[in-house]
Amino acid sequence: IKKQVTNLSIGDARISDLSELKGLDNLQYLYLRHNHIGDLSPLASLQRLQNVHLGLNQISDLRPLVRLTQLQKLELGTNKISDISPLVNLPKLKDLRLYNNSIKDLVPLSALTQLEHLELNANKIDDLRPLANFRKLKFLNVSSNQFNDLSPISTLTQLEGLAVAFSPMVKD
Repeated sequence: IKKQVTNLSIGDARISDLSELKGLDNLQYLYLRHNHIGDLSPLASLQRLQNVHLGLNQISDLRPLVRLTQLQKLELGTNKISDISPLVNLPKLKDLRLYNNSIKDLVPLSALTQLEHLELNANKIDDLRPLANFRKLKFLNVSSNQFNDLSPISTLTQLEGLAVAFSPMVKD
């Protein structure tokens, strides 16, 4: 049965061990929000994954995701992530949600030029320059961060939605 499964949804189930996912080689959609997951290494072999939801977990290490080059949507909000450099090799990402983490450095994202939706709210970002070449970006949320200059994203001509509330440059 493992070879036939393409979609798996196990949210809010207090799961911490993903080892049972090994062998789900045809998995394309994975929903594991609101669990107790910290170790993503069992996902490393699931190279057909396209849509992954891992918000509200205990994740800090993204290295197991480096070979998941088919990913188009990745949701990792409300985790313990500070290093996003493993995401640099995910060229098909169109939708990336990294809200409510401890991210400061956005340079690793600069290669992800296919992004259309990006949520970085509630992090520690003080420089938006790495986002300047996201020509396809339609929605950006950088609220509750530490930057004070929006000019780096003034070149984003496809932008339809922008959220910047609760940042130093935004006055009451």
